Order: sequence, then structure tokens, then C-alpha cells
Amino acid sequence: MLATTDRRFALVLSLALAMAVGGALWVAPPAAASVGVGVTPSLLELAAPPGGSGEQELVISSTGDQPTEVAVTTVPLDDAAPAHSAVAWLDVSPASFRLSPGKKQKVTVSIDLPDDLESGGYYAAVAVTTGAADRDATGMAVAAQVRVPFLFTVQGAGDLTQRALIDRFAPVLEIDGRIGFRALVRSIGNVHIQAQGNVEMTDPRGQRYASLDIPNSGRILPDSARLLIALGSVPIQAGQAYDATLTLSYDGAPASITATTAFTTAPPTVSIDDLSVCENLDRGPTLNIGVRNDGQLGILPAVDLQIRTAAGEVVGELAVPASSVLVWPNGTDTFRFDFPRRLESGQYVFAATARVGTEPQVTKDVPFQIGGVGGTPAPLCPAPLATSAA
Repeated sequence: MLATTDRRFALVLSLALAMAVGGALWVAPPAAASVGVGVTPSLLELAAPPGGSGEQELVISSTGDQPTEVAVTTVPLDDAAPAHSAVAWLDVSPASFRLSPGKKQKVTVSIDLPDDLESGGYYAAVAVTTGAADRDATGMAVAAQVRVPFLFTVQGAGDLTQRALIDRFAPVLEIDGRIGFRALVRSIGNVHIQAQGNVEMTDPRGQRYASLDIPNSGRILPDSARLLIALGSVPIQAGQAYDATLTLSYDGAPASITATTAFTTAPPTVSIDDLSVCENLDRGPTLNIGVRNDGQLGILPAVDLQIRTAAGEVVGELAVPASSVLVWPNGTDTFRFDFPRRLESGQYVFAATARVGTEPQVTKDVPFQIGGVGGTPAPLCPAPLATSAA
């Protein structure tokens, strides 16, 4: 049998056509009629032995204003490494049905664990996907999806281990000109962890200057990392040297883990290292931008992207807000954005602008070609790495 801990509240998906990383992507069409579903429970944590079996009931509720076809499938949980996948353990029934506005449908998830499992965390999700709403006068039709995570902790061969390390820790120049902190924390045990802690900052005289809390990280799955953000920010003196120490604790840790950094506050030096375009077989091209930061503070640049024809006609724009992009100190980070529609064959220009606070913006553009049998067409984008469902 399976020991179950769940949070029983409905998770409702609202459908608004907000596209990409919080920005107004290219040309946003008018909203269509809504479809949506709520699922109870919204998350399940299960303790199970190798060879264990059981069932879990999900209740799916319509939150839209139209009848819709619903498909229920098992899928990998985001951030779950293939070796920790539980997708093959789950089976759903019914796998499809029609749901009318205001109605509910029960779905049974059958669970069957293999006999020869090593101890650790194993993860999957049940995806509930609606059909598209009937097209309205704009011609738009939108589908909705909700995923219910299944988190298994299995006591099999070997010990259950919770371990973490701090990949990166740095001060960040926040949008308001104050200093905050970010940490990239990786789970290196065999079961998920939840970390929390604080940052202690000292001034040039070595005196305690500020203390900022790091809130609970939520579940960090084995072999994956999560960006943690300190609560709040502090004012600093320009050109001064500071020290900061990060201390984190998590369940199962015999002691806290720490990281330190020393930095001097100075205006950021940002540049655009690279712009490139690649084509996808089944959708619009992918735009790649490399932003370089030569300072000692992490930066949150606002990025504007534009595609125009060789004649100068703008065919698409994207404004990426500063809160969506982090470039670590003394390094280059590459960001990828998908253009939402396929481009006709021809010559184009990809232009980008990056700016940090009130500092002067930097710009760069690069020509590229879509399709054609002559010239130098944009290369195909690399295929995503295949992941095992077992």
C-alpha cells in the first residue's frame, strides 16, 4: 500500500494569451473563448516500497464556459532526471472524456512500482489537457493544461540521501538600484530537498551591514538545480567593497552549507556577445542572444528583440522585462526565444538591445536568411535530447 500526503485544493488554469517570458511577444492576438480545468488534489507525495501498488483518485472540474474534450496522460515531471522518472508506473482511466461547463469527472490513477528499485525519489506528473475552445470571431482557439505532480519516496536498496551544494552565489544589482542576492542550489542526493537560509553582509569596516532571508526553495529534485532569491534588497555606497556569506539548511543535512563572496560596487559593464538564428522544423525560428557581464555584480538587463526584413519592415518585436533575465558576474549567459510563427523564405535582420538601469544601452544586429537554395540559410536548431520515460 502507499502512504499518501496531498494538498486538497483546486488548481485552476486561467487562459490569457500572455506569450513567452512575461513580455509582450511580437503581436498578441485577441483572447478567445475560455476553456479550463481544475484538478483536486493538485500534488501528491507518496511513500512506497519496491513492488508497491495502489490507486489515487483525481477529480477534474470544468472551469470554462464551453464543453470540451479532455485527455489525461502521464508525462515526465519538469526537472526530473530520466533515472528518477516514475512515468512508467502510472496508468490513468478514463484517458479521455467530454466535460461540460460546471461538471466534474473522476479519474483513477493506478500505481505499480517495479520490484528491483534503489532507494530514492522518483517523479512523474498526470497531465490533464482540454481540447481547444470553439473558434470565435477572431479565429482563435486555445487549449488548457494542468499537471498534477506525483512525488514518490522509495525505500529500496541502499540509503535515502538528501544532499545539496551551492553552484553559484552572487550579489545582484536589482532594478531599483539596490543590492540583492541570488544562489543556484543543486540537489546531489537521491531524493528531493527543500532549502532555506539567510545572507549576512558586512561593510568595508567588517561591520555587520544587513541580513536577508532566503525563503523555502520548494522541492529541488535530484540532479537538478533551482535559483533562490533573497527577500528584499539593501542600499550600498558606490565603489565600496563588501562581503557576503550565504548559509543554507535543508532536511537531512548534518550541518548547514555556506558560500561567500567579496565584491566592489561599480557601474555594470554589459555587452551583447552573440546573436544567432536557427530554424525549427515544426514552428518559427529560435533567436539566441548572448549577454556578457564584466562586472562583480549580477545584472538584470532589459532586452528588446526585433526581426525586420532586409528592406527594414518590422515583422516582430519582443520586450523582455529585466526581471526575466539574470546574467551572473564575470560571465556570459545565453537566452533563447522562439518566434511564434514561421517566416517566409527571404533575407532578414535580427536586432537586439540590452540595458541595465540608467546605464547606456548596447545594441547589435545580424542578418540572416530563411530558406532558399542559395546563399547561407539559417541552420536547423539542435534537436532536444531524448529522455527516457522509464
